Amino acid sequence: MSSWFSTNIVQTGRLPLFCFFCAFVAGFGFIRLSVRLIRAQVRWWPGNVTPGSLHVHHMVFGVVFMLIGGVTPMVAPGGSLNWRSGAAALFGLGPPWSSTSSRSSCTCATCTGPATGGCRWTRYSWPPE
Repeated sequence: MSSWFSTNIVQTGRLPLFCFFCAFVAGFGFIRLSVRLIRAQVRWWPGNVTPGSLHVHHMVFGVVFMLIGGVTPMVAPGGSLNWRSGAAALFGLGPPWSSTSSRSSCTCATCTGPATGGCRWTRYSWPPE
């Protein structure tokens, strides 16, 4: 298995893409598990990040991961494979953490906002009645 991985992934230059994919899948699984455990109010789970009374949403962490992962390859020394792979993994953590919250962060006209329980989308039918 290691010879296959070395031949087909590392030597072909696909290691950063492989790291991105693994981090994307792991990040999505982790954040969905975390949200479910927080909503279930499991005692042993660390819960929400709340410095003082301010709630830091996981979307913030996703955007920060994508920013750092996107800039790192530009400033990495010599563009080494290790730096590019690490940056790709960090970037891969960002989309699952930020895209799982797209409904709660909408700014559409039909959104009632988080203060009233979240986003309520209006269904449109065609043709209009």
